[in-house]
Parts: sequence; C-alpha cells; structure tokens
Amino acid sequence: MDMILDMMGFHVVNPCHHQFEPFGATALYLLSESHCSVLHTFWEVHLDVFCCAPFDHDRARKLLVEAFGAQTYKETELERPVDNKNKKK
Repeated sequence: MDMILDMMGFHVVNPCHHQFEPFGATALYLLSESHCSVLHTFWEVHLDVFCCAPFDHDRARKLLVEAFGAQTYKETELERPVDNKNKKK
C-alpha cells in the first residue's frame, strides 16, 4: 500500500498497521493531503481515501484493483462542497 500511495502522488506522514490472527489486517495512513484507511482485509477489502488535494481517480482505481487482485469492486465517490466563505484568511 505504501508504494501505491506513493505512485498516486500522496505523501505518507505516518503509517499504522495491525495484523490480526489468524488472518486479516487494518492499515491507516496519515497523509500530508489527508488520510487513507484499509480496513479489515478479511475476505474483502474496504478502502477509504480522503484527500483535500486533487488526484487521478482512474489511476488510483487501476492501481488498487491490480494490487488487491480484485475480481469485482464497488466504488463510491463523494465530492466535498467547497465553501470559501468560511475559509480563514
């Protein structure tokens, strides 16, 4: 996952991983752009990429599908509303 995040142009500030027994894992990545979480890889992978900077969603999807060997996937993209009125100056 570290290499994929790097290939996507993200900058990992601090990674945190936990391996469950007998199998399964959770990984959290604090990014300078926001965060990425890979949750409970027990038969299926739940991935959350939250980013305040623009990135290539198509490239990210291709990298992740290939890395996890996904036969199928479900994707939901949520756009954050930009409200510059409340932005600190």
